[in-house]
Amino acid sequence: APTGALALLDRAIAQAEVTHRDIELAVLGLPGPSLFARTPGPDSLGGSHLRRFREWDGRPAADVVGEHLDRPVFCENDANLAALGEAVYGDAAGAATVLHVSLTHGTGAGLVIGGKLHRGGSRLAGEIGHLHVDDGGQLCECGARGCFWQTTSIPALLDELAMAHGRTFSVSDLDAAAASGELEIIRALSGFGRSLGRRIADFVVFFDPQAIVVDSTLGAASHVIADGIRAAVDQYAPPQLAASVQISSGSLGVSAHLKGAAALVRSENLLDDARHGSSALHLSGAGLR
Repeated sequence: APTGALALLDRAIAQAEVTHRDIELAVLGLPGPSLFARTPGPDSLGGSHLRRFREWDGRPAADVVGEHLDRPVFCENDANLAALGEAVYGDAAGAATVLHVSLTHGTGAGLVIGGKLHRGGSRLAGEIGHLHVDDGGQLCECGARGCFWQTTSIPALLDELAMAHGRTFSVSDLDAAAASGELEIIRALSGFGRSLGRRIADFVVFFDPQAIVVDSTLGAASHVIADGIRAAVDQYAPPQLAASVQISSGSLGVSAHLKGAAALVRSENLLDDARHGSSALHLSGAGLR
């Protein structure tokens, strides 16, 4: 139910010491396809599992939030927002092509070219967690079988560590272990980074990005994973391509999504669209009122 989310939103607005009247528009970051298609096309959600993220009580989340605020609401993929934040305001600022790898809640990525998001024809570009790796793998909720994220994701790694150590592990535990130099956990994180980097090396060949940024919400663990990715890219990508790409942990942490939302407003001219009621965004399914 959206009640809890709306209550959190109201609390954040109160903490910022503003009112609904002070807000001109809102950006909502959720898993699933971007809603910024500029031409009409098929419904990217279809009958898929993605609807559970994008629909609240059977209605588009952007519409629910828009009615609550009485303001336009624009919906973007959450990994895309983090990518745009790091590409525009983080250490990767100035790089023409940036791949940001999101890890905390799954395995995904966002691609920024010339300061703007590249979303692809289906608006799902960057879903590296759904690369196929195993013909006999489990059926994924996306409808495919043997997807990468099922075995190479932070949730999967936490489960493996819990099984090996007989206790639960959290992202905070990974951060603390990496910061304190706990060798067993560092080895697990490095191996995770290398497995991820093997797939990213293929992307480096296809796209030749200038920077690859790893989700920094994992704290010190992000640096270990980035080093593992670096090692795999150096091993599997052609030397000239590997040498040209900068690979690092992000610099914005949990603020990457928020700063990405601010960058989105500028890159998509959302203030103008909100004030003038752009018809192009009505086609995209954004929550305009």
